[in-house]
Amino acid sequence: MYEPLCTGQSHIPFNTGMIQVIDKAVSPDHITFYGETAHFQYLMESLADKTLSASLTHCGVRPVPRRSYTTIRPLLHDFWQIYGMIHTAAAFITKARDDAVLFILMSSDASLILAARLVAAMFGSRVVIRIVLHGNLASLENPRSRNPLRVMVDFYSVLTMPFGNCQIRFIVLEHTIKERMIRLLPDIAERVFVLEHPIEPHAWSCLSGPHESVMLQDSMRFAEVVSSRNQNKEYVSQLIEKTVSFGYLGMVSASKGFPLFMKIARKFHHRKYPHGASFYCIGSVSGEDTGLRIDAEALESLPSLSKLTRADFIQRVRKLDFIFLPYESAHYQWSPSGVLMDAVSFAKPIIARSLPMTRRLFEVYGPMGYLFSTEEELNEIMIFLLSEFPQKAYRAFQENLQKAGQDRTPEALAQTCRDIFDV
Repeated sequence: MYEPLCTGQSHIPFNTGMIQVIDKAVSPDHITFYGETAHFQYLMESLADKTLSASLTHCGVRPVPRRSYTTIRPLLHDFWQIYGMIHTAAAFITKARDDAVLFILMSSDASLILAARLVAAMFGSRVVIRIVLHGNLASLENPRSRNPLRVMVDFYSVLTMPFGNCQIRFIVLEHTIKERMIRLLPDIAERVFVLEHPIEPHAWSCLSGPHESVMLQDSMRFAEVVSSRNQNKEYVSQLIEKTVSFGYLGMVSASKGFPLFMKIARKFHHRKYPHGASFYCIGSVSGEDTGLRIDAEALESLPSLSKLTRADFIQRVRKLDFIFLPYESAHYQWSPSGVLMDAVSFAKPIIARSLPMTRRLFEVYGPMGYLFSTEEELNEIMIFLLSEFPQKAYRAFQENLQKAGQDRTPEALAQTCRDIFDV
């Protein structure tokens, strides 16, 4: 397994889940992980299965820089560096074993795919390569450059180049992404497979028992008090004023819809309804969106200047009643959402923009919260939740989220993974 792009805690839940899925699917004697040392250390901390952790070995490599190729020199340097690493690893493992080498690119860019194509051609059936495609697929809809070097290493070129009999398949993490991809590139349909985004192992272990938010518990207590003949009016009044907590998770950015979340927080945090509202930003500030306005008065917690530890992140998410996903459609038509999987993992109902991936989850498993298409619809949802908290619906949302989580455990995804790897 090779993680060329992610560093530190980036994509830890996904990569941890993938390691467990692959272990369940193919039961390898050992797994060699190529990637940044700090990233591997976080992976080891996240793995609850200590037996699996013991079978993992690590080879530290520098992450591939994210940059545009405008001259031949950096292109050649990056290309041969990547090709040399994959070639050396594949040749070493092939000599040690008689069967085929399974090489997985956990993330990718165009130059990596080019390098993988050459390796596959050189080793033929002895090397099986699977490439995970993330959000950079959105570039397929961008205007193509006039620079021939950039054209050579853009996603459109590398995905449509002849693959012949090479043992290469592409993995996307949502069915809606594959559908969109095939509409644009129908010739590669046979090489594109879906492995639904696995959920975080630690989170799944928390779903074995009742999973209720603080707000739901308070609402149930309130109902019990109201039905009591000897109710205490002062206590009832205090329960009425309990707040519903809404959270924005992850990097603060325009594409994730932070400006809309901030607008809703400013509008509802001080307004008087039977239930109050509190808004939390559980994540960090992106260097690319430093101009976004953050109103401290409207937020109970502010975004961090550095990335939160996973343990701190999990502790904060547990206290939420709803997770906001006000994503902009341009990017998330092509990209899976780690935050959406956090909602599934922790059975936290969502308030999300109506996008193909959120609509499909609702269609397959039933409502998991509320979808909106316009700001007016979002305002109506907020007023409804703060006016009359829907206890039964909330429970149903959590049950549907748990059903989705059951289908994304390592055990549930193992057979799909075997089909993709053709083992």
